Amino acid sequence: MDLKGKNVAIIGVGGMGKEIIRVLSGAGVKNFFLGDFRPLDITDIKDSMAEGTAYLSKPVDVSNGISREAWFWWLREFDLPVDVFIYTAGIINTDGKGKFLHKYSPDEIIKVFTVNVLAMIMMTEEFVNSFFLPQKRGRITTIASLAAFMRDVGAGMYDASKAAVISYMRTLALELNGLNKIKGSDIRSNCIAPGMVKTSMTAHLDKQET
Repeated sequence: MDLKGKNVAIIGVGGMGKEIIRVLSGAGVKNFFLGDFRPLDITDIKDSMAEGTAYLSKPVDVSNGISREAWFWWLREFDLPVDVFIYTAGIINTDGKGKFLHKYSPDEIIKVFTVNVLAMIMMTEEFVNSFFLPQKRGRITTIASLAAFMRDVGAGMYDASKAAVISYMRTLALELNGLNKIKGSDIRSNCIAPGMVKTSMTAHLDKQET
């Protein structure tokens, strides 16, 4: 897909999200619509940001339905098409640290699966129904993890949530393929499963090793 002049929405702008912005900016993206639970700070990649590209952002707590809806209301106010939706948000636990599976509280389990899976599903459905189907085009990319295929002591809940992401995205791709044939649309979805990437989520692992 030629990204020149396209509009891209990204949820989760810390760590890996910043690198995605850096790469896509160089590919000619016109507008970025960004959401993260923290106020946007991309000063560390400012030198690589393309001139003429708009970086528009609004904080969002993806674990909160009202906050997600407020973000979509903000996005609709621009009255612009969205060509690509990328979901990179993910957490290991509420405190950012893993633990043995039997040590997770119900609230911690709900939080991990809400941020990593449920919010991704709800926001994906909103983009499909409110943007991509009316436009008859769109691209969806979610970030899972190689951890979904591994046994990782101390990060089992995260691993399980990413396995759920992969399963959902595989089925979504199959369904969109059938929908495209019926409606003559071009909506596609992909799931990327990278290995360990140094981000704020994994920073504590380096500290444990030293």
